[in-house]
Amino acid sequence: MNDSIPAAREIDASEPAFLSHPTLDRLVTVVLELGAQLWIERDRRQILEAILAANGALPIDAIETYRHSPDAQAARESDKKAFVERLFDSLKTL
Repeated sequence: MNDSIPAAREIDASEPAFLSHPTLDRLVTVVLELGAQLWIERDRRQILEAILAANGALPIDAIETYRHSPDAQAARESDKKAFVERLFDSLKTL
């Protein structure tokens, strides 16, 4: 039985290598890219909130003080659980 992680494609010698396997390096790259995109989305949302507040369309603390109805909260919890299960499903085989 081979316990090594198979590479998805040939590794270019010019690619930086920091971890024990090229696939791990690629995984770190993916995580960093997702983090960068998350930051961009967060920044844009904060700008949108500020614009809405400046125009009087939304109080500045509207999102922090908003409370879902019990039915909506239950639906959100169900959606979150399904999302987490999908997200980590692929890790079950590691």
